[in-house]
Amino acid sequence: MKRIVFIFFSFFICQISFSQSIDQLDRNPGYRDIQLGKPISSISSKIEYVEPTSSGGQKYRITDSSYLYLFGVKMDETFIFAFNGNITGIYVVKRSLPGATLDSSFQKKIQDALTRQYGTPMYDMTDRNSNPPRFGVAWRTRTKEAHVCTLYFSEIEQFVLTVFWGM
Repeated sequence: MKRIVFIFFSFFICQISFSQSIDQLDRNPGYRDIQLGKPISSISSKIEYVEPTSSGGQKYRITDSSYLYLFGVKMDETFIFAFNGNITGIYVVKRSLPGATLDSSFQKKIQDALTRQYGTPMYDMTDRNSNPPRFGVAWRTRTKEAHVCTLYFSEIEQFVLTVFWGM
């Protein structure tokens, strides 16, 4: 009997420790060593200033090309947003050529990776009537969010895949 209880207890502990959890978004919010809430100075050797944001913060571009690979997908640009010296957003972008279709397997690969980290997406962000139309999902805690989304800009006939972590 003790053996059966021990086996059941061991199985239960393994399930808990290997399960996905939205709590992971609060514990490890970000991408690689870029974490929300950390000082922007922690990555100062990898960034260049782009412009101020409308909210009074700053926008930076990651200059280290290794940050263009997100879950095995080569992206075009990675941006960091900061406010009062701390990282408040990470924005990774992949664009199609004008008139071309963006391979939907890119979004699926990233979405699957985020699902392994954070569990089943909590929100469907798809809105075909928005301008631009968007297709994607999101995870949110009380203080953090992550989403993967594809937007279609009809005026320039371009698809843009975005991945965002924010506070």
